[in-house]
Amino acid sequence: MQVAKDGSALVKIIFFNGEIVEIGDVEIGIDERIESTAKRNGIRFNGAEELGSILNDKCKISVGSEDFFLLMSGPSAKADFEADSPEDEDSPDSRAVVQEKYREFSIYGERVRIPVERRNIDKSKEIYIATKAIFTDNQKREGSLRLARGSVQFSDFTKTGHIRALAAGAMSQLTKETGSYLKQWDEYGAIEGEMLLARAAVISR
Repeated sequence: MQVAKDGSALVKIIFFNGEIVEIGDVEIGIDERIESTAKRNGIRFNGAEELGSILNDKCKISVGSEDFFLLMSGPSAKADFEADSPEDEDSPDSRAVVQEKYREFSIYGERVRIPVERRNIDKSKEIYIATKAIFTDNQKREGSLRLARGSVQFSDFTKTGHIRALAAGAMSQLTKETGSYLKQWDEYGAIEGEMLLARAAVISR
């Protein structure tokens, strides 16, 4: 809210799709690729932990004593996982595309989007790790953004903790909701197509 000298105020209200996602605290690992991309985009830091702190601030929304962040999941986040990053063209992993079954969600922050994948470290440990970081000054509005209650903690991937049960459950539920939504959308598209064909048949008579 912005308050002018005359006492008038400008209030900006943003509505999000669906209910708040109760995801809790989420740890996300970052590696050399993320550090390299950040440096190319003019972010100054000393080591992964300091970069993690910067990304934490960019992705955090604090309201009173509660923290929130923005995310997209399922097919809505596909573009972020498959987006080409000019900064990574020289990277040997630049053409590697994460398989869909490992894609989890994409986090939206201040001038940055960070798609996150699930990765097996060993047989007993899975972690979330940033696939890439997409820095942009022109953040487009996304109707499928979800508001999540919890905090994001970016850290050196070698120190990132395992995926917590609450986060795993929340993402599983989001995936189910997304699948149901897309099915309804496909059904709507089929009905609309039949209506257009019927209307065209009437006009042609």
